[in-house]
Amino acid sequence: MSVEGDQHVQTPEGEDEDAMGAGSTKETLGLTPAEKRILKSTWNSVRKDLGKNGIALFTIFLRDYPNHAVYFKHFKDTTQEGLKIDPIVKIHGIRVLREVSLIVDNLENPETVLLMLRQNAQKHKVHKISRKAYEDLSLSFVKMVENHMGEEKVSAEARATWTKALKIIFTVIVDLSREET
Repeated sequence: MSVEGDQHVQTPEGEDEDAMGAGSTKETLGLTPAEKRILKSTWNSVRKDLGKNGIALFTIFLRDYPNHAVYFKHFKDTTQEGLKIDPIVKIHGIRVLREVSLIVDNLENPETVLLMLRQNAQKHKVHKISRKAYEDLSLSFVKMVENHMGEEKVSAEARATWTKALKIIFTVIVDLSREET
């Protein structure tokens, strides 16, 4: 797949779909106006403390999926308690969540989002991160949002919206990182 071309994903039904949205919805990243509002409203709460929430994301991720620690040479052997106070974990968590902030802030600008995802894919290409790792990170991300806001305050619709948005984002990143430069 060319970086210049459209990105595609397989739907659960096996049909090929534009990863940035189905056909004519490309300009909205495949998200409805209601879904964009949900992302923005939940993210406005999470973004208030990127350090704390970035640490939470990686502690959840590496607790639930310790096999993915191999992707993090600086803290792959760190205990759960150590992750909570490790400045490298905090810095990486802040960076990841800042990228999410930029994506949420640019939901109406798919070209900007695609450029950010391209840059992210290039930065991570050397690590050859598996699609499964990104899927697991998505699950950890939703748990982090639930932990931050309180599970009872995160609706099923919000969970589904974040899951959908993260699937699009991570599919594009994985596909772009697999391309030859």
